[in-house]
Amino acid sequence: MKISVIMPVYLGDYEGCASNREDKFVRAINSFVKNSFDAELIIVSDDCLIAKKIVADTFFDELNSKKIKYIHTKPKSKLFSGELRSCGIKNATGKYICYLDSDDIIGEKHLETICMQMESQNLDWGYYNDFVYTLQGFAPKIVTLQHNSIGASSTIHKRYSKIDWKNCNGYGHDWTFVQKLMAWSKNYDKIYGATYFICHIPNQIEY
Repeated sequence: MKISVIMPVYLGDYEGCASNREDKFVRAINSFVKNSFDAELIIVSDDCLIAKKIVADTFFDELNSKKIKYIHTKPKSKLFSGELRSCGIKNATGKYICYLDSDDIIGEKHLETICMQMESQNLDWGYYNDFVYTLQGFAPKIVTLQHNSIGASSTIHKRYSKIDWKNCNGYGHDWTFVQKLMAWSKNYDKIYGATYFICHIPNQIEY
């Protein structure tokens, strides 16, 4: 019941990007490594050489064991590119696929929790609540199947050749993909107990 976690990464500057992005990239990967569940992290870099160096220098053992796969690409669309996630899906070997942004983190039981519920309910895909960083700490956020509520990081789906991120570029790309999931299968449900932590909200609180 292996799961593939796809992480697109671009560490260059752009409008609304997080600060200290290299440190947050390492933090995101470490949160994956702490999960003991059978999983692989597929990092797809958006022509960002510094990301390759960080992974090679800091996560040598995980690269050797294939727990982490690093893919360097030169996509046609630079930022928020669906090409990166589609590339990750093509290289995934897990039964399930979920997503982790390079400036977010996941809890130690996150992958196990979402996979077990997918299995027990025999779902094609699912979605879950997350936590958002505020000045008072992390606060739970209710995720719904609506634009500006759900993102890629709040979804898990079976690995299926016809599901990809084609034409899911630019702002709003997450919602376009979720609409694809809804059109693909009605066999979905909400998953509870997930521990995905959103650490960056553009132009708002920084963590």
